[in-house]
Amino acid sequence: MIKDEIHKYHRLLSALNKAINDDDGSQITILDRDIEKVWQSILSHKPEDETDLVLMVDFLLTIVLPASDRDGTKVIAAERIRSLVKDLAVAQDCKPSDSSDNATN
Repeated sequence: MIKDEIHKYHRLLSALNKAINDDDGSQITILDRDIEKVWQSILSHKPEDETDLVLMVDFLLTIVLPASDRDGTKVIAAERIRSLVKDLAVAQDCKPSDSSDNATN
């Protein structure tokens, strides 16, 4: 499930930041390669249900709209994108999710 890949991405990114702070070149190289693999896995994932779809959209929106760059207009736009994706999932008769969890980091 995509949730696991997203969590793995965030764990690896945290480890990469630590390696950068520690100036650990060999660890940076390894982590960078691992992050790229997980990133490609996330990008190639085909959502299995509405929850998967929402998790992917939320994750990708946090990539293009980091917390440090969120102003009122961008937040409203991101929420509208989320809403449109959910509407599309319903319109396409996407299998409903078992939970109502929204994706967060």
